Amino acid sequence: MSGFKVACIWRECKRVPEWVSRTLESHGIEFVEQNCKSSEQVLELGADADVIWVMGSGRLIPAGMLPMCTRCGAIICSGSGTDSVPVSAATKLGIIVANTPDATAIPVAEHAIALLLAVCRLIPFHDQKLRAGVWSRLDPVPLIIHNKTAGLVGFGRISRGVAERLTPFGMRLLAYDPFVDDNEMAAADVEPADWTELLSESDFISVHVPLLESTHHLIGEAELKQMKPTSVLINTCRGPVVDTAALATALKRKAGLRLRASTFSRASRRQRMIR
Repeated sequence: MSGFKVACIWRECKRVPEWVSRTLESHGIEFVEQNCKSSEQVLELGADADVIWVMGSGRLIPAGMLPMCTRCGAIICSGSGTDSVPVSAATKLGIIVANTPDATAIPVAEHAIALLLAVCRLIPFHDQKLRAGVWSRLDPVPLIIHNKTAGLVGFGRISRGVAERLTPFGMRLLAYDPFVDDNEMAAADVEPADWTELLSESDFISVHVPLLESTHHLIGEAELKQMKPTSVLINTCRGPVVDTAALATALKRKAGLRLRASTFSRASRRQRMIR
């Protein structure tokens, strides 16, 4: 495979393991890598590459740059997402865009569980208080997830991994994915649900969908209003799947209601004491 070249561009992540370059070079494949911070750097590194390997975040390969990569036959994206690459433009030029979804499926599923437990057990809250030397029995009581309902948005590799890990907790599991057959969900002991049912019945919602035009702000103001006031939202997919402005507004509104309820409760206690 003389003359074949692989160019790896990475951002905000560690360099690839040394065995990668050794293996490729043992097969006569030239391997180059660089921490690229601009499209110009990507073009300089990969203009003559047969394969461009993208690691980390950042949209550094615009559609207009692709015709200049005259030898490129494939772009490989590490992870499950391909939204950092102009897939349609690449396809028109005969460039294959591939990903590596299995590489991140287990770590992300475990991370979703970790976030859920951290929120429910109030771990960050109590950690901060203990570090400040404060311990109080009047602090909020941790949430119990046993017998609660978890809703999975999307039912791909990561979502199925989350379902597998939540099952031992004795939870009811719902999933919404219009592209997955109901029988596949049932085989994993997960109940198929429509969008409205999942939003309104779930105590915990974990989001696992790719970032597409159809999923941009999939969870916005209307969806947040359909959720339980006490629901917990976990998003381990792309940020723009959730409308953060609408989420911030919902959280502020909830905090305001909680503050008013707390103020009313204190006022009631004072009234009872006066009487």
